[in-house]
Amino acid sequence: MSDARQAVIAEAVTWIGTPFHHAARVKGAGVDCLMLLAEVYERAGAAPHIEPPFYVPDWHMPQPWAPLEWHVGSRRDADDC
Repeated sequence: MSDARQAVIAEAVTWIGTPFHHAARVKGAGVDCLMLLAEVYERAGAAPHIEPPFYVPDWHMPQPWAPLEWHVGSRRDADDC
C-alpha cells in the first residue's frame, strides 16, 4: 500500500466517533460527509485546503422543480413499490 493511501486511512480512522453536523469540520465535535473527505485528504497531505460555498442540508433530497429522472430511486419512489 502506498504511503499516501496509508496516510489517508490513518487520518480517517482518527475521525471515527465524530458526530454528524452539517457543514462542520471539527474532529471530535462535528463533521459532514463533504467536510470529512476534505479534512482527511488535506490533513493526510493528499489535497489542498478547500472552502466550499454554502450548501443547504437537504441538497440531496428530491426537489419539486427537479426533473423526474432525479426522483427515480428516491425513498419516496421506494415506498410506492
